[in-house]
Amino acid sequence: MPRIKEDTRDRARTMRHVPTDAERKLWSILRRRQIGGWYFRRQHPIPPYIADFACVEARLVVEADGGQHADPPTTPPGTSICGITAGGSCASGTTTC
Repeated sequence: MPRIKEDTRDRARTMRHVPTDAERKLWSILRRRQIGGWYFRRQHPIPPYIADFACVEARLVVEADGGQHADPPTTPPGTSICGITAGGSCASGTTTC
């Protein structure tokens, strides 16, 4: 796993302190292993992104719509974005993206 840049880590920490309304409501459900015993992290850095919520052991990322998502995302060339399910498969039904 790539090393997390210090500024990315600091930005994730800052974002934890000012959640959107959607993130606050979703966190109240995901925290303390309330969903099937899965452990979720808030504002988890996954270079080059910061995931709103991530369950590392299930390889699951959850993004909540909010004010900071108003601008279209910028994706570095050669990078694909897709949803990985708890089973480890891509939203397209394959095991890789």
